[in-house]
Amino acid sequence: MKTKVKNKVLIILSCVLIVIAYSNYGQGNSGNNDKITICHYPPGNPNNPQTITISINALEAHLAHGDYIGPCKTGNIIFIDCKPNPYQEYVKIEYTLQKRCSVKIDVYNVYSKLLKTLVNSEKDPGCYEEYFSGKELGVNDRIFLIKGVAKAGNETAETSVWVLRGE
Repeated sequence: MKTKVKNKVLIILSCVLIVIAYSNYGQGNSGNNDKITICHYPPGNPNNPQTITISINALEAHLAHGDYIGPCKTGNIIFIDCKPNPYQEYVKIEYTLQKRCSVKIDVYNVYSKLLKTLVNSEKDPGCYEEYFSGKELGVNDRIFLIKGVAKAGNETAETSVWVLRGE
C-alpha cells in the first residue's frame, strides 16, 4: 500500500514540475506555447551545453538524460548533472569544474537535513563523477537534493539538482 502511495506522489510531483516549467518558460518563447527553452547537453560533448527551444512533448525525454529547464548558466565555475533521474540502484553525479577550486558536494533530504558529504576537497578543472544510492544511509527517503558549492579565490558558486529514487 505504501509503495502505491509513494508512486502516486512521485507521479503527481513530476506532473506539477512539468506544469510549473511550462508556465514559467513555455510562454516566453515568441508566443509558441508548445515550446520550452532548455539547457541541452549534447551526447558525446557534455562540456558544451547549448540553450535550445524544444517542443513541450520532448521535454520528458530531455530531462531523462540530464538536460534542465531554462537557459544554460554560463560563467559558473561548477556544473552538476545527475543520471539517471529518477534512478533505481544508484545515481551518477557528474560535475564539471571550470577552474581550480575547493568543491563540496552534499546530499540533503527534503527537510534540508544533511545526509552525506560526497566531496570536500581541492580539485583541478575538469569532469568528475561520484555515485549515490541513498540505501547505504539506512533511510527510506526517495527524494534527495544534491548541492554543490565551489570556491575559487573570492568567487563562490552554488548549484543543486533534485534526484528521485524509484522502486
